[in-house]
Order: sequence, then structure tokens, then C-alpha cells
Amino acid sequence: MDDLAEDCTLSHVSAALLWGLPFTRPIQGRAEAVRPGRSRGYKQVIIRQRVLHPSEATEIDGLPVTTVRRTLLDVALDYPLDVSVPMIDHALRKELVSTEDIAELARSIRRRRGSVRARTAFSLGDRARESPAESICAVRFHEHGIAGFVPQATFGTKDDGFIARVDFLHRGAKIIVEVNGEIKYTDGETGAARARRERRQDYQLRNLGYRVYQLTWADLFSPSTFHDIKHAVSRAG
Repeated sequence: MDDLAEDCTLSHVSAALLWGLPFTRPIQGRAEAVRPGRSRGYKQVIIRQRVLHPSEATEIDGLPVTTVRRTLLDVALDYPLDVSVPMIDHALRKELVSTEDIAELARSIRRRRGSVRARTAFSLGDRARESPAESICAVRFHEHGIAGFVPQATFGTKDDGFIARVDFLHRGAKIIVEVNGEIKYTDGETGAARARRERRQDYQLRNLGYRVYQLTWADLFSPSTFHDIKHAVSRAG
């Protein structure tokens, strides 16, 4: 980026990359930056017209870059929810921003293209979700009008010898949604031991009367998957 103009600041996905925020779609070949002048597209960089407050810019390895807060705002304004919400969740979980920061960002958004989507992205942010896949799943719940799912619900006690934490639980409908088919165990199990127990734990959850949906990454981009879940929730209600 030696040829980046002096009045340009790396932003959007380029800034997110430098901050270590997760990506849920292929990264485009061109860098992204903002500057006070008009928007332009070049072969190697997309420049958007934005005026930054001095507090919204910093440096990483000598490169001018928007702060985490500003990066989340720009991505929320200009990218789909399944791109912005995973970044917001990650930033909250890693304490790169606080819930107060997110609330302030939402309040700061003026009426413009992308403003409604950005406010929605910040309202969906939740530090409890532990992966980009879970964040996308939450976005799909929102897009399909599916309410009532709580992230990271725990079942059982040590006395029962059964402790499992699931990605999403709808208590009223007794429906569990697991992303990538992985149940997380709170007793420290990992690897092969966890894999051996996964099927048995799944059976135990079903025996408790819960319907379990195991979603793959591809399922997160299949509307029919969430139509089925919505129908199941409606029938249970």
C-alpha cells in the first residue's frame, strides 16, 4: 500500500483484516479506503468519500487505518448483515469494543443509504455467540422472523453426569439448533473424546423431548433450512 494517497485511510474489509476480524465471504481483490474527497474506484483500491474525526483513525504497522469502532460502523453501513454481525460479535467477545460502544454507534447513524441495515446489525450484536457461523445463524433467524432462540444454553448438572452447551435453544418450542453439528462440553473434553460422546449426548437431548437441528455451513445459506425451523417453532407454539 505504498501508493496510498496521504489523505486516505484504510477502511471497511481492509481495516477489518488488519484488526483480525472474521470474514464470512470471499475477500475482494481491491483494498478499501476512505478520504474526504469524492468516491472513486481504482484497479487496486476502492475509495469512499467519508470524513473521519481524528479519533476514528489510527495506525497499524505504519498503515493509516480506521479504528475498530469506525471499521464496524463502515462495514455495517456498506455490507450485508451476514458480514457485519459476525465482526460485531467477535469484537464484543474479544473486548475490542463494549456494549456501550455498540449502542453509541447505533445512535450516531444518520439517515443515509445503509442506515437501517447498520442499526439492525448493531441491535443483533451479541458477545455470547462463539463463532462466525453462530452469528450468521442469528442473522438468518432475524431475516426469517424467527424469535425466541437463546445462544449458549446449558443442560444438565454434574450429578446427572451430563453437561452440554448448545448453540441455540428455543425453550418454549423445545428446539435446539447446533451449527456445524458440534455440541460443546463444559467438562473440558476435546478432540476424539468429545466426538465419541457427541452422538450419545445428542440422543440424550432428544430423549429429553428436544428436537435437534444440526446445521452445516451450507445450511446457513439455504432458505429452506430456516423455513423448516420457523415452521417447527410455529407448530410447537
